[in-house]
Amino acid sequence: MKKVVGMAVVGLTWLAGFSSPGFGQWAKQPYDTGGPLLPQQAAYDVRFYEINLRIDPAGRSIRGFVKVVAEAVQALDSLWLNLDPLLRVDSVKVADSAGLWRRSGFRQAGPYVVVPLLARAALGQKIEAVIYYGGSPRVAPYAPWDGGFVWSRTPSGEPWIGVACQTEGADIWWPCKDHPSDEPDSVALHFTVPANLVCVANGVLVGVTENPDGTRTYHWFVSTPINNYGISLYAAPYVQLDTTYVSVAGDTVPVYLWVLPQHVGSGQQLLPLILQDLRFLESVAGPYPFRAQKYGVAEAPYLGMEHQTIIAYGNQFRRNAFGFDDIHFHELSHEWYGNCVTVSDWKDFWIHEGFASYMEALYAEALRGPEAYRSYLASYRRRIQNLMPLAPRESKSGGEMYGTDLYYKGAWVLHTLRYLLGDDPFRVFLRRVVYPDSSCERITDGRQCRLVSTEDVIRLAETIAGRDLDWFFEVYLRKSQLPRVAVEKGDLSVRFRWLVPDGLPFPMPLEVRVASRSYRLDMSSGSATLRANPSDPIEIDPQGWILMADPVITGVAEEEGKTPATVSLLPNLPNPFNGATEIRFALPRQSVVRIEILDVRGRLVAEICHGQFPAGRHSVRFDGQDLPSGTYVCRLTAGSETRLRKLLHLR
Repeated sequence: MKKVVGMAVVGLTWLAGFSSPGFGQWAKQPYDTGGPLLPQQAAYDVRFYEINLRIDPAGRSIRGFVKVVAEAVQALDSLWLNLDPLLRVDSVKVADSAGLWRRSGFRQAGPYVVVPLLARAALGQKIEAVIYYGGSPRVAPYAPWDGGFVWSRTPSGEPWIGVACQTEGADIWWPCKDHPSDEPDSVALHFTVPANLVCVANGVLVGVTENPDGTRTYHWFVSTPINNYGISLYAAPYVQLDTTYVSVAGDTVPVYLWVLPQHVGSGQQLLPLILQDLRFLESVAGPYPFRAQKYGVAEAPYLGMEHQTIIAYGNQFRRNAFGFDDIHFHELSHEWYGNCVTVSDWKDFWIHEGFASYMEALYAEALRGPEAYRSYLASYRRRIQNLMPLAPRESKSGGEMYGTDLYYKGAWVLHTLRYLLGDDPFRVFLRRVVYPDSSCERITDGRQCRLVSTEDVIRLAETIAGRDLDWFFEVYLRKSQLPRVAVEKGDLSVRFRWLVPDGLPFPMPLEVRVASRSYRLDMSSGSATLRANPSDPIEIDPQGWILMADPVITGVAEEEGKTPATVSLLPNLPNPFNGATEIRFALPRQSVVRIEILDVRGRLVAEICHGQFPAGRHSVRFDGQDLPSGTYVCRLTAGSETRLRKLLHLR
């Protein structure tokens, strides 16, 4: 389902396609996923996968076949699939018009397997192919962040197997159309493992076959759409713990927890917390989307991953300071934000991670109150890097987009949106991102799953708000740098003005506290002025609602009666510093200013600000508490002029 229809498909010249001048711009890297969709792959829509593999932990290898059932959305002559070059295709079969299977030629080149069809497929025609393959799949260097197969051992020395491939793509272990825009409607999974292991996977367990060679084959079936990276398996000498959960929709959901034998006691303590987590998320985001199948948790040899209906859990049964297991809770949140609704292009990846991360803060608020909520978000704020736009408009791969801002900045954008919309409309927004209307909350047959984009999220927020919010999302999602407030002091007044990347409009209302009195300023014109004395203490956004850079204090030059003669980078205060310091500079005229922190080898550590400043003296705060001790260089660029100054950080 959820098609992406692209450019016209090349005909029988597919062999020449590998060397055509334009092919390089579409070529997928072996360990990346998504990006611009090949026109050859845009020509078909996958309906069904069947994955049948024998897993050999002793040889660290896999072998078997994958059946692909697709529908042509354009006329096409060949089926283009992705597969890691570490795995080799042995043979291919294609079904003819009568449904008979015939051997087919194929070409495996780089990260592609190209299968010529027996006859040209017309629009709407069904395509079926079976790819037989095997080999030693990529071993995860650092799962789940740098993914692949995980061949581990339990404390008692038995095999413990998993696979995580979110930003590498499912093609690291099975041939598929490796693009988030195309989810199969259903998947059949058959995994053969040594008989001393239990193999768990997505969906519902259909049966287990005892084989005469000392192995077992586990048969699982997923009856709903599923993103490719969400398909996974786990194998270990698991003990199954189970219970049931009654959803807010009234359905009884089977809940399973598979743990190592050594951790049965810890698993029994985790099981009721799983139900508590489910209850909270249903209260916010709506009914658990896959209640017709199961909710499963498998103890994994890596920290976690949101594999649909069977999340990976490796947090060693620990709760955080706010009273919940944040790894389990985060991955469970993805059943709504990531699995039920999935982005069609990785450029919108923030929807998965930002919403799931924000749910953690919301849970902290529910368990421990508003101060816990703000504390949770404060821990996120320190990790925001602003290295690139959170949601660029051009197509991106998973590897290009992955970074901490997806989590922490994404959560903070939602926090600020809550301030803008108000609590009740914001709660409606969180639920309707998953379920567009209440009737969708009753659906369990797969129609509840859909693809979403940043544009969908913006339209929904605007519908709920009843007003245009392009200005909000343009600044927070399409630009890398944050807005900041300029505080301009005069003799009898203080002016507050938004400084926004590229001079964009930003009518964000602003709360300030001046001399212990609070105000909510209408900033629809970009600025507001209050009567105040220059010595009055000023607090910007005292409740910490708005995602913004540190304020800039301006107007100092006017108070001193003169304008600086040259661009100057003044000594930072304090220096040496421990944690934070004020970067001070002076401008003879209005200028576009960029301030960066470099290490002694000239590598960029942080960009503090990039925007337009008026003439005068200014100060911006640099928080370097996460930096190691050492010497750094502050580089200020104002127009064509550059100034440097050494900083000494002591921890």
